Amino acid sequence: MLLIGLGSCKKNQTPPGFNPGTENPIALHHYRLGWMQIMDYGEWTKAENSFRTATKADPNFALGNCLVGRISTNMAERKRLLEKITAQEKNATKDQRLLIEIYKSSIIRMNNREMGIQIPDTLKAVRYLLAENNSKKFVQKYPEEDYVKAEYIEILHSKYGPETALDSLEFLTNSLQKVLPFYLGYAATLHAEIGNYGEASLLLQVLKNRQNDTLRPNYYLSKGQVYKEFDSIALAKKYIKKAIALDTNHLIAKRLLNSFH
Repeated sequence: MLLIGLGSCKKNQTPPGFNPGTENPIALHHYRLGWMQIMDYGEWTKAENSFRTATKADPNFALGNCLVGRISTNMAERKRLLEKITAQEKNATKDQRLLIEIYKSSIIRMNNREMGIQIPDTLKAVRYLLAENNSKKFVQKYPEEDYVKAEYIEILHSKYGPETALDSLEFLTNSLQKVLPFYLGYAATLHAEIGNYGEASLLLQVLKNRQNDTLRPNYYLSKGQVYKEFDSIALAKKYIKKAIALDTNHLIAKRLLNSFH
């Protein structure tokens, strides 16, 4: 198994927390809130509202504009935001630019897909390498950034497979991160993908218990993904449809449901 390490992360080597690029307390609060809503709970509509509130409070917040761009379904808006982000990027710190570069690439990919532009495999490989390298550098310096780390593990999954992603999740996350809803649900799907169905089911139960019976879209998405790996397609569709019913803007759930057709 290939384990993607980050090197030493001792406490005395950890810098002050990451500054995402705004001093506005409203912008900062809704930036953090939006990450939690979309990653932990799959509440895409609430997350979009939070990111838009952040950028309304601070229009010069480059990372906030990036996150609006990534979640927007309006290509014209995404194009305008790309121009704005590119101008704001010049004033960003080196660490902020690590993320901005990833998010700009993601927005460009969305636009290309919507316009029907086919991207050569070589350019796709360059984009994935950028995302992997920038995420690794960022997470190495800021291991407390729960959701950037979560997306880094998703990148490792897409490139190296579920076993590497699962090993990296175990190695890279601290005890508090391991019990965040995102990590519980994602670990369940990774275990299911490699055939550890008992562990996957156990993690889903832990996730359910931690949500105090207020089940959010991502719980049902994770359950649908696990049942997909079980080859229980009817149940997988049932739970994915529940995720979409809870949030009709849940793009990942919609894509997964369409993959069955």
